[in-house]
Amino acid sequence: MFQRVRVRLTLITVALFVLLYALSSAAIYAIVRHHAIITVDQNIRNIARHVEADGQLPAARFVYVYAQIGNNVITNAPPTFIHGMERLASRHSTSTGWFTNWIGPDRQPYRVYSLPQSPSGGSYQVLIAEDMSQQLGVLIPLERVMLLVGIAGSLIAAGAGFVWAGRALHPIRRAWDKQLRFVSDASHELRTPLAVIQSNLDLVLDHADQTVEDNLEWVGNAQSEARRLARLVHDLLTLARSDAQTAPLQISSVAVADVVRRVVDMFEPVADMQGLELKTGDLAEATVRGDHDRLLQLIVILVDNACKYTGSGGHVIVSTAVQKNHVLLRVADDGPGIDSADLPHVFDRFYRADKARARGDEQGTGLGLSIAQWIADAHHGKIHIDSHPGAGTTVTVSLPIAA
Repeated sequence: MFQRVRVRLTLITVALFVLLYALSSAAIYAIVRHHAIITVDQNIRNIARHVEADGQLPAARFVYVYAQIGNNVITNAPPTFIHGMERLASRHSTSTGWFTNWIGPDRQPYRVYSLPQSPSGGSYQVLIAEDMSQQLGVLIPLERVMLLVGIAGSLIAAGAGFVWAGRALHPIRRAWDKQLRFVSDASHELRTPLAVIQSNLDLVLDHADQTVEDNLEWVGNAQSEARRLARLVHDLLTLARSDAQTAPLQISSVAVADVVRRVVDMFEPVADMQGLELKTGDLAEATVRGDHDRLLQLIVILVDNACKYTGSGGHVIVSTAVQKNHVLLRVADDGPGIDSADLPHVFDRFYRADKARARGDEQGTGLGLSIAQWIADAHHGKIHIDSHPGAGTTVTVSLPIAA
């Protein structure tokens, strides 16, 4: 599919080049030809003034005058030109103007000026013709050069267009592959809880003669997976809306420190149960323009990840600082850290660097950091992760302060 699109883009590029080159070449050709004709016309005007002033025929080579006064004809044209001059004189006996004609035995192009007069003494006509083959001869090599340049330019445009199309399609191909991988991963992630739910419900149906209490374990398993499935579908819907840029943001003034305190209060019981110390560091008071609920979700994702991947006895510290016109939100933990090979992929959807690092069965869907990145981008901010194996992880979110 992408190869066909690339070929089509190349053909469009070549077609546009040919069209623009043809128009520019036609314009250049017309300008050069016009200037060549102007030079000849100016010379003929000078000759016409002399003929009218003193009646002398020009001695210039390849410049012929045919003057008919009544029935008398005065001309310096050779015999082979007389017939052609007579024919032109009769055709333009009443019109004054310029025209180009091919006269003579060799059918050379001549610029002709017709000047019919009707003085009181009678009528006469003067025809002045000058050979233009030398002036127009410069157009022949110009045509050849334009043709060669056009062919070479078309070949270059085809090659450059093919390369350009490949580069232009590269991010689209990458997004397409990413989307296919996302659909494949989503299908895999959805299939697992559905299979667990189905198998547990099948067990319940196989023990239809038992009470609900007897099958409480299977029902509980199905309920747990159903909740996990609901969270997964909600996260998928959030990312789908973010990709389509249809996720609504309710913009207001948000005090980041207040949101941090609220999230820390929410997670303190969870941290206590896991044997962690969750606390706030320095909290610089700063206000940003954003969606309160989305920023709350961002901090929840970061704190939840920090608690999830930090062992018992570890520490998680959430702090804010002001740097120039941005507020820096930091969530730092002293957990196992992230391997350098995994670090570039942590924001990829469904990517989990090391499932074994999570506490117990608290496996996530691998969508949290993708959603966090989208929230940061939607607020014109940036998110960055610093981590080293055995040295903990620090996530920093930079958000512009409200003016």
